[in-house]
Amino acid sequence: MIYKQIDIRYEAILDGYRKIIKNATEVTCIRNRLAPFGYDEAHLQKGLALCEEVDELLNQQRSESEEKDKTIRTYLELKEIADLHFRRVRKIAQYVFRRDLANWQALRLGLMVPERIDRWQNFVTLFYEALLEHPMWRKPLEPFGYTHEVINQLYQQLNELKNLQAAMLTEDGVFPKSLLRLNAKLEKLKNWCNDLSELVPLLCEEDDNHYIENIIRIEEA
Repeated sequence: MIYKQIDIRYEAILDGYRKIIKNATEVTCIRNRLAPFGYDEAHLQKGLALCEEVDELLNQQRSESEEKDKTIRTYLELKEIADLHFRRVRKIAQYVFRRDLANWQALRLGLMVPERIDRWQNFVTLFYEALLEHPMWRKPLEPFGYTHEVINQLYQQLNELKNLQAAMLTEDGVFPKSLLRLNAKLEKLKNWCNDLSELVPLLCEEDDNHYIENIIRIEEA
């Protein structure tokens, strides 16, 4: 597999996000350079508070029926790892087609990735289908390890997510509000930490490499 084995339990995911914020707070030279960009002590504490909000929503989720709780947690955890894979493949495609405007636009590489569950799933599905159906887009990704077989495996993971949906939808055919709240808050936390971890290397010099390693990216966990 392209990724190392990842612990995708929510407890591990939240620990990873907390580590990003904690390291940014404790490494003095990094913290001082972040401050002019709005990442002062108060803002970093807001990030930690966001972790606690996600944790609280997760505990509330546990109060529901055990069977439904297990289904929802399984779905969100599988969605998390599917999103990690998707963002890596997409980042590689953005590099490959960075000077090819036509293919860049055809693969929608400049668009924001939707956060709502249904829109996210549709967005990712269309991306993989495009790669599977058009070798001219897929072939340049193969040197990075994303062969037709690997991309198809990632595509099949999305089908597994769709199969789990039926067990989660309400009688009205919509996602439970508790699931939507938890997903929205987790996406907010993920974006918050990704913004931080992408900013740090831009502010540091070569001598700071050993500090940069402390700002762990979730996608490399």
